[in-house]
Amino acid sequence: MKGFGTDEQAIIELLGSRTVKQRVPMLKSFKTAYGKDLIKDLHSELSGDFRKLVMVMLKTPAELDAYEMYSAIKGAGTDEACLIEILSSRSNAEILEINRIYKQEYKRTLEDAIKGDTSGHFR
Repeated sequence: MKGFGTDEQAIIELLGSRTVKQRVPMLKSFKTAYGKDLIKDLHSELSGDFRKLVMVMLKTPAELDAYEMYSAIKGAGTDEACLIEILSSRSNAEILEINRIYKQEYKRTLEDAIKGDTSGHFR
Protein backbone atom coordinates (compact mmCIF):
# COMPACT_ATOMS: atom_id res chain seq x y z
CA MET A 1 0.00 0.00 0.00
CA LYS A 2 2.81 2.43 0.81
CA GLY A 3 4.16 4.66 -1.91
CA PHE A 4 1.64 4.01 -4.65
CA GLY A 5 -1.50 5.54 -3.20
CA THR A 6 -4.50 3.50 -2.23
CA ASP A 7 -6.77 1.76 -4.69
CA GLU A 8 -10.06 2.64 -3.01
CA GLN A 9 -12.08 0.86 -5.68
CA ALA A 10 -10.26 -2.40 -4.91
CA ILE A 11 -11.05 -1.94 -1.21
CA ILE A 12 -14.71 -1.30 -2.02
CA GLU A 13 -14.89 -4.40 -4.22
CA LEU A 14 -13.08 -6.57 -1.69
CA LEU A 15 -15.03 -5.55 1.40
CA GLY A 16 -18.34 -4.83 -0.28
CA SER A 17 -18.67 -8.24 -1.85
CA ARG A 18 -18.10 -10.21 1.36
CA THR A 19 -20.08 -10.88 4.52
CA VAL A 20 -18.75 -10.02 7.96
CA LYS A 21 -17.94 -13.72 8.47
CA GLN A 22 -15.73 -13.54 5.39
CA ARG A 23 -14.20 -10.11 6.10
CA VAL A 24 -12.99 -10.67 9.67
CA PRO A 25 -10.78 -13.73 8.87
CA MET A 26 -9.06 -11.64 6.18
CA LEU A 27 -7.33 -9.72 8.99
CA LYS A 28 -5.46 -12.84 10.14
CA SER A 29 -4.77 -13.96 6.59
CA PHE A 30 -3.26 -10.56 5.75
CA LYS A 31 -1.05 -10.65 8.85
CA THR A 32 0.10 -14.19 8.03
CA ALA A 33 0.81 -13.37 4.38
CA TYR A 34 2.40 -9.93 4.79
CA GLY A 35 3.38 -9.70 8.46
CA LYS A 36 1.41 -6.46 8.79
CA ASP A 37 -1.74 -5.34 10.55
CA LEU A 38 -4.34 -4.64 7.86
CA ILE A 39 -6.37 -2.33 10.10
CA LYS A 40 -3.32 -0.17 10.91
CA ASP A 41 -2.28 -0.08 7.26
CA LEU A 42 -5.74 0.93 6.06
CA HIS A 43 -6.15 3.45 8.89
CA SER A 44 -2.91 5.17 7.86
CA GLU A 45 -3.73 5.12 4.14
CA LEU A 46 -7.38 6.22 4.23
CA SER A 47 -9.12 9.29 5.58
CA GLY A 48 -12.52 10.80 6.30
CA ASP A 49 -15.79 8.96 6.08
CA PHE A 50 -14.33 6.27 3.83
CA ARG A 51 -11.80 5.36 6.55
CA LYS A 52 -14.58 5.24 9.16
CA LEU A 53 -16.64 2.94 6.94
CA VAL A 54 -13.74 0.58 6.25
CA MET A 55 -12.81 0.42 9.95
CA VAL A 56 -16.41 -0.45 10.86
CA MET A 57 -16.62 -3.10 8.15
CA LEU A 58 -13.63 -4.92 9.65
CA LYS A 59 -15.19 -5.26 13.11
CA THR A 60 -17.01 -8.33 14.36
CA PRO A 61 -20.69 -7.79 15.20
CA ALA A 62 -19.87 -7.71 18.95
CA GLU A 63 -17.00 -5.26 18.40
CA LEU A 64 -19.31 -3.03 16.38
CA ASP A 65 -22.01 -3.18 19.07
CA ALA A 66 -19.45 -2.28 21.77
CA TYR A 67 -18.21 0.63 19.64
CA GLU A 68 -21.74 1.86 18.93
CA MET A 69 -22.65 1.68 22.62
CA TYR A 70 -19.50 3.57 23.56
CA SER A 71 -20.35 6.23 20.97
CA ALA A 72 -23.94 6.42 22.29
CA ILE A 73 -22.69 7.03 25.83
CA LYS A 74 -19.64 9.26 25.38
CA GLY A 75 -19.88 13.04 25.42
CA ALA A 76 -22.86 15.16 26.29
CA GLY A 77 -26.18 13.35 26.18
CA THR A 78 -26.88 9.71 25.60
CA ASP A 79 -28.34 8.08 22.51
CA GLU A 80 -30.83 5.98 24.44
CA ALA A 81 -32.42 4.64 21.25
CA CYS A 82 -29.09 3.06 20.31
CA LEU A 83 -28.73 1.44 23.74
CA ILE A 84 -32.29 0.11 23.61
CA GLU A 85 -31.88 -1.20 20.06
CA ILE A 86 -28.74 -3.16 20.86
CA LEU A 87 -29.66 -4.42 24.33
CA SER A 88 -33.18 -5.48 23.39
CA SER A 89 -32.21 -7.33 20.21
CA ARG A 90 -29.21 -9.36 21.42
CA SER A 91 -29.16 -12.68 23.26
CA ASN A 92 -27.64 -13.00 26.73
CA ALA A 93 -24.55 -14.63 25.21
CA GLU A 94 -24.16 -11.78 22.72
CA ILE A 95 -24.52 -9.17 25.49
CA LEU A 96 -21.85 -10.98 27.53
CA GLU A 97 -19.51 -10.87 24.54
CA ILE A 98 -20.27 -7.17 23.96
CA ASN A 99 -19.53 -6.48 27.64
CA ARG A 100 -16.24 -8.43 27.44
CA ILE A 101 -15.12 -6.44 24.40
CA TYR A 102 -16.35 -3.15 25.90
CA LYS A 103 -14.30 -3.73 29.05
CA GLN A 104 -11.24 -4.74 27.01
CA GLU A 105 -11.46 -1.68 24.72
CA TYR A 106 -12.73 1.01 27.08
CA LYS A 107 -11.40 -0.19 30.47
CA ARG A 108 -14.75 -0.26 32.26
CA THR A 109 -17.75 -2.53 32.21
CA LEU A 110 -20.66 -1.70 29.98
CA GLU A 111 -22.93 -1.79 33.02
CA ASP A 112 -20.83 0.84 34.84
CA ALA A 113 -20.73 3.01 31.73
CA ILE A 114 -24.51 2.88 31.32
CA LYS A 115 -25.14 3.51 35.03
CA GLY A 116 -22.76 6.44 35.03
CA ASP A 117 -24.35 8.14 32.04
CA THR A 118 -28.07 7.40 32.32
CA SER A 119 -30.91 7.61 34.78
CA GLY A 120 -34.35 6.12 35.25
CA HIS A 121 -35.10 2.74 33.69
CA PHE A 122 -31.53 2.11 32.58
CA ARG A 123 -30.35 1.90 36.18
